[in-house]
Amino acid sequence: MAKKTSKKTKKEAKNGHGPLSFFNDAPGAYPEVTRRPLYGLAFLLPLVLVYELGIMFTDSLSDYKVRITAFSWLIDFALHIGMKPSLAKAFPGFVVVIVLLCWQLSSNHDWKIKPRWLGGMALESIIWAMPLFLIGALLETILRNMFDSSWLLAAVEGKTAIQMAISDIVTSIGAGIYEELIFRLIVMGILIMLFEDVLKRPALLSIILAAVLSSVLFAVYHYIGVRTDADGGWSFYQTNPIRISGFLFRVTAGLYFAYIFKIRGFGIAAGSHCVYDIIFFSIYE
Repeated sequence: MAKKTSKKTKKEAKNGHGPLSFFNDAPGAYPEVTRRPLYGLAFLLPLVLVYELGIMFTDSLSDYKVRITAFSWLIDFALHIGMKPSLAKAFPGFVVVIVLLCWQLSSNHDWKIKPRWLGGMALESIIWAMPLFLIGALLETILRNMFDSSWLLAAVEGKTAIQMAISDIVTSIGAGIYEELIFRLIVMGILIMLFEDVLKRPALLSIILAAVLSSVLFAVYHYIGVRTDADGGWSFYQTNPIRISGFLFRVTAGLYFAYIFKIRGFGIAAGSHCVYDIIFFSIYE
């Protein structure tokens, strides 16, 4: 009887069902299926909606344009191509949806979703976020208090505790989704194609080079802002003082999220980024 049950469980895992499917990377099993863009879209769409609604019900868009430059870039691009301001605010969310839908269409995967596996992705996001705190603590110890933990903090004058909490959650969600969209899905994806398809580098080397370069850009991004000039041009300015400890942590965080992106997909990479930021805000702000 025990042997029968064991065989049945293994067969279910092979077909993408049963408890063992969570540890089986075969086609149709949980790890393989949840890397697909459709699952990334289904998992992140509620968070995109929360972020868009959060912007509508918080003080002003300007707070988010300062705190999440990636979101600001997408809005500025929409305005630059002539989109109305009311539509430009929703443009970043449309980019997430359109990119993942196009990816799903080109992948030839089926369109079935198992809701319980979305719960598994949420749990995974929490688990994947935890090691980043250990990495930050180790860097802080190694660099002898040089670590600058103020890199995610923003001005909070005139806000109540509830407003701060809502603002922090909304900001964390936006940072997780849109920073991963730009630096992992877009920048890293383009770099992989450049190294592998154009420069004809080996696949593994292309992934490593793309991960390193996109992570360096991710770190630099936290120190620059973009202004729109009166004539429609763009200019850059420094937003935070550069410290070697903070810069190294951001590069390391970028590499960590790149690793998650490659082995677990965009949805969980963005989800773990959101979870990390939410916990960070709750501790340090």
